Amino acid sequence: VVDGDMIMAILAVSMKERGVLRDDTLVTTVMSNLGLHRAMAAHGIAVETTAVGDRYVLERMNEGGFSLGGEQSGHVIMREFATTGDGLLTGLHVCAEMARQNKTLAELASIMTVFPQVLVNVKGVERARATDDDVAAAVVAAERELGDTGRVLLRPSGTEPMVRVMVEAADSATAQTIADRLATLVTSYQFTHRFHYGASLSVYIRRVISQRNQPQLNEISIFPCSARFRLPPAQGRAVGTRRAPELCPCSSEDRERR
Repeated sequence: VVDGDMIMAILAVSMKERGVLRDDTLVTTVMSNLGLHRAMAAHGIAVETTAVGDRYVLERMNEGGFSLGGEQSGHVIMREFATTGDGLLTGLHVCAEMARQNKTLAELASIMTVFPQVLVNVKGVERARATDDDVAAAVVAAERELGDTGRVLLRPSGTEPMVRVMVEAADSATAQTIADRLATLVTSYQFTHRFHYGASLSVYIRRVISQRNQPQLNEISIFPCSARFRLPPAQGRAVGTRRAPELCPCSSEDRERR
């Protein structure tokens, strides 16, 4: 399959050779494969990255006066001819390039090496979970583990309570392992609840467990004026999350661990 990244790579290099790639720059989204970035760097082409959606690609193209942009999904915008993705237009330009170079589509597409990419959609969680501190720290650790052989992207869905976990690596097994690890973390449920002195904490805990249909707690940390609970994923089903206030600044001596 020749996807949008490969098509953009073919057209970008061709346009640069013919002197019509404005500022030697390609505009694409954060979902484009690392292989596209590597291929463009090898040909002296800069890559501008936007949020997902051809509207954002076109917006950046208009701002910078760039001539080519698109998405991995196949929406390719050639601003000289159109302001939106046009499959027929794109297909004609690719065919013209095949004729110009007297090469097959497969030969042209070999201009870039695709890095294995794993995408896991974690459903049923608040979109803000993608930026929680524990998740952000795990992403940094994963990026450190991959080094320059891959990348990690956590992106909240724009239309539903879901977080998309995308990992690229030199091999598919590594990408899958890291993606599954991050997805599991995203599904964990952690929040802090402040309660008044004298409140029945045991009653509150039972109510939380009952409401969330959770038979157990992974961790309970009790403080003089707040409690923190960490619930496990429910048999593979994502558990909702809630943004929470800061824990009280209690000293370690004040904590009662249960």
